Amino acid sequence: LYLPVLILISCGLFIFISKFGRNKKIFHIGTFFQLNYIMVCGIFIILTIKGSSFLQFTFFADYLIPFMFLAFAAQLSNYFSNITENQYLIFSISGFCILLSPLIINRFLPFVSSIILSYAHQITISAVLVSLVILLVFIALFNSFIFTSNYGEGFDSKENGYLAVTDSANIIKELVPDQNVKFWYNFSEKNGSEYYGGLFNSVNAIYLWGYTYISRDYPNIDQKNLDDLFPESGNKQKIVIMSTQENLFENTNQSLNNHGYYAVLLSKNRIQRGKIDFNLLIIQLKKI
Repeated sequence: LYLPVLILISCGLFIFISKFGRNKKIFHIGTFFQLNYIMVCGIFIILTIKGSSFLQFTFFADYLIPFMFLAFAAQLSNYFSNITENQYLIFSISGFCILLSPLIINRFLPFVSSIILSYAHQITISAVLVSLVILLVFIALFNSFIFTSNYGEGFDSKENGYLAVTDSANIIKELVPDQNVKFWYNFSEKNGSEYYGGLFNSVNAIYLWGYTYISRDYPNIDQKNLDDLFPESGNKQKIVIMSTQENLFENTNQSLNNHGYYAVLLSKNRIQRGKIDFNLLIIQLKKI
C-alpha cells in the first residue's frame, strides 16, 4: 500500500495548492479525480475498520488502481500540457525502454542483475520514489497509444469498423432501453479476408463483455446457458445475435429447437459500413 498512500498524500497536496496556491489555473476536472480517489480510499478505510479485509489482501486493494492512476495523471497533466511533439516522443520512447529494461537485463545480461542486487541495499527511498514516478508517468502516456485493433480488422478502414459498432450499439439501446441483453455470435467468424468476430466482440464489450455473452460459438450453445436465461417466472431478457449469414433467424431457430426452445423475432437489422455488412437480430426465448 506504499504507492496508494503516496498518491493519497499527493491528492491532498494537489487540492490544497489548487485552493490556496498562487496558480489558480489548475483545472477543476483534476480536482474531481483527486476527490474521487480520496472518497474511494475513505470507503475502503471505513470498511476495513468495520472488520472487512479490503486493505489486507492485494486482490481487494487492486480496486484502487484505476482511481489512483486517474488522480496521478490529472496531477501531471498541467506540467506536460505544453511539451512539444518531439519531447513527447522522446519521453515516451525513454519510458518504454525503462519498462523493457528488466526483461532485457534478465534475458540477455543476467550478470547485470547480480550486480544490481549486490548494491540493492544502498538504494535510497528517494531513488525508489523517483523511479516509481517516472514509471507511472510513462504508463499514463503509453496508454494514449493503445487502440482497439478489432475495429474493422481486414476491412477497408478502422473508421468504418468503429461506426459499425456505434450503429449496432444505437440500435440495441433504442430497442432494449433497459440494457437487459445477452449476446450470441461466433468469435471466429470470417467472410473471405474480413474478420467479423472481433467486430462482434467489440459490440459485446460495450455491455460488460464477460458477463453478457451466452455463447461465442454461434450457432452452438450450451443447454445450461439457455436454461439459466429462462426462469420459471418467464423470460424477459433479450438476445442479440450477430452474423453475416443470410438465413440467420432460420438457423437460430434450428439451433434452439435442438435444446427445446424457439425464438420470437423482435427486430431484424442490417449493419452496413463500407465493406462491413452483417445482420443483427434481437430475439426473445420461448419454450417449445
